[in-house]
Amino acid sequence: MARLSIFLLIASAASWSANALPQPQTTSPAPEIPVVLVPSIALDTIKACPNLPRRPSEPTSVHDLRMDDIKVIAALGDSITAGWFAKGLPEKKFPFPVNAINEDRGIAFSMGGDPNAVTLPNLMKRYQPDLVGASTGSHFPEICYGILCFPFQYKPEQDQLNAAQSAAMVVNLEHELDYLERQLKNRKDVNFEKDWKLINLLIGSNDACLGCLDLPVHPTPDQYAKLMRSLITDIRKRIPRVVVNVMQQFNVSQVWDLTNKDPWCASLRNIGLIFECNCAFLPGPQGPTTRILMDTLVQNYNKEMEKIVEEIRNDKTREDYDSFAIVMDPMFSGVSVKEWPIAMLSDVDCFHPGIRAHEIMAVALW
Repeated sequence: MARLSIFLLIASAASWSANALPQPQTTSPAPEIPVVLVPSIALDTIKACPNLPRRPSEPTSVHDLRMDDIKVIAALGDSITAGWFAKGLPEKKFPFPVNAINEDRGIAFSMGGDPNAVTLPNLMKRYQPDLVGASTGSHFPEICYGILCFPFQYKPEQDQLNAAQSAAMVVNLEHELDYLERQLKNRKDVNFEKDWKLINLLIGSNDACLGCLDLPVHPTPDQYAKLMRSLITDIRKRIPRVVVNVMQQFNVSQVWDLTNKDPWCASLRNIGLIFECNCAFLPGPQGPTTRILMDTLVQNYNKEMEKIVEEIRNDKTREDYDSFAIVMDPMFSGVSVKEWPIAMLSDVDCFHPGIRAHEIMAVALW
């Protein structure tokens, strides 16, 4: 199990503030609520973390939230958040068992709720045992890829509030938001108007995987910004009392550096799994160029998202100032995938994160 490095955020009677979360290195203003960073405590289990003193009253502002104030967890995203291939193979040989191609949503780093899984929801339950929304179990993948986005795929009993769908692109997030809003309004264990909600958002890898092609199949940075701005505006209009945690993308192209000399991964590529990310897996002399184009696009997407986040954070006159917050989570910004052990990737496709990676990502997100 991954060791937990816990930073205790002490602010306004130990409040957990959306503005106090770790931020990327930009010129953003200091948080309004004073924050003291206590040296991290290395622990083997979340159960050993110190208790939070009971609050004298419920928070009325999103800028005064603690971990135990969050009642609902949800997510928008793609196959990483859906946990596609996360459990891997029982042994490396063909043919694969049918369940190897499942989405293992119950162990997905930001939304999994399977018992004993190292995931963000399970870590949060240390302080909010009544947390709802985490996805469970495994099932056949739900594919939503640009215009190839089929309706009626969601399985609410397992998906819960994990609206992510495998292969999703930025343009598909409105479809995911529609599902999420319906579920939030229809659940008896959610007070739609009053419960504080956390929505984790990780998207863009599938767009970037087409970024080296001279085709209108991926958004430019400006188009990406327009789509994301529209999405965030819709979240603000349609879902009350919410913190949106946008995770920065990492350079997915480095999966090539990690896997291209591995015999098992090479055998998978030889049978056609290059389709998962054309720009990352193109062999030969053009490969380095396409991977640079892809990485440049990812970093430009991140920069555009940072602008949107800072614009909203700095607007203190907006009507939803006390009910909506957005943060840019930098946990992936310094990730060097090419330096990972190969075991961090699923051996189903040598591309998606395996269970060990999901555990480490969950601890990093926590």
